[in-house]
Amino acid sequence: LLWQHRSSGACEWQPSGLALPHGGQMALGKLSLPLSALASCLVVRARAGAPTRSLRGGGDEDPYLWLENTGNPEVTEWVLGQNRRTLAGLGEVESGRLYHEVLESLETTSKIPAPTAIGDSVYNFWRDADHVRGLWRRTTWRGYAASDVEWETVLDLDELASSEGKPWVWKGCKFLKRGPSSPFDLCLMQLSSGGGDAVIVREFNTTSKAFV
Repeated sequence: LLWQHRSSGACEWQPSGLALPHGGQMALGKLSLPLSALASCLVVRARAGAPTRSLRGGGDEDPYLWLENTGNPEVTEWVLGQNRRTLAGLGEVESGRLYHEVLESLETTSKIPAPTAIGDSVYNFWRDADHVRGLWRRTTWRGYAASDVEWETVLDLDELASSEGKPWVWKGCKFLKRGPSSPFDLCLMQLSSGGGDAVIVREFNTTSKAFV
């Protein structure tokens, strides 16, 4: 589904579930709702005269190609229209108990940080209420086993998005393996502008904590 940031007006794709914005930045995904309630927000119609393309394996045309241009004001207006249709069928979601329960689980600081082992370090990408775009951080193996982990920030995506004026969304990274005795200090980082499928690949140095 496509939803609109409340503060910036930018659009962002969410791959599954009903996505609702919180504070202009955060989305709640995979809400458990009856199919009848979802019908109003999942039924879409093609815009007259919109560009199309052939679907894979057949001669039919894709009537929703124009929605891929998330910077188009017409796409933004379409999103707002779908939001109005959805809220008309479901009511104000933010006033419901489920919304706040899911939001609390997403923003809690007691989540278990999923570890990624890179050399002698443990990396983790973390999002909470204070870091809506996320922190890429690391610690040592001994530090990760401690009851109170001390994390070292490698990249603050909120700060990067603010300084570069881009709504960056984390898409992961791949480290360069140069040999058993070489440090894991270079990686190719994948960032998406607004959360779309297309990514920009940038080389990053984890020692200097800067792009190369």
